[in-house]
Amino acid sequence: LVPIIDEASCVRCNACVAVCPVTAISKNDEGKFVVNDVACKSCGLCMPACPTAAIQLKNFRDDQIRDEVLALAEKPKEGGHVHG
Repeated sequence: LVPIIDEASCVRCNACVAVCPVTAISKNDEGKFVVNDVACKSCGLCMPACPTAAIQLKNFRDDQIRDEVLALAEKPKEGGHVHG
């Protein structure tokens, strides 16, 4: 599963590009953001980063996506700590 970017809602702010841990989102020659299906790990981090909700992961319910993103956010980086 990969993110689908709604071009009509996208404001081209680069927020999704900035948060993608595998640089799977880039701008094509037409200035549209595209997702590299091979590189994308379907982590979902791009969705909450988008200020206009232009990114959706297909075949997941919203609650499943939220739970996955929250679980990823709680994982400490190697050598890091979770504060809360």
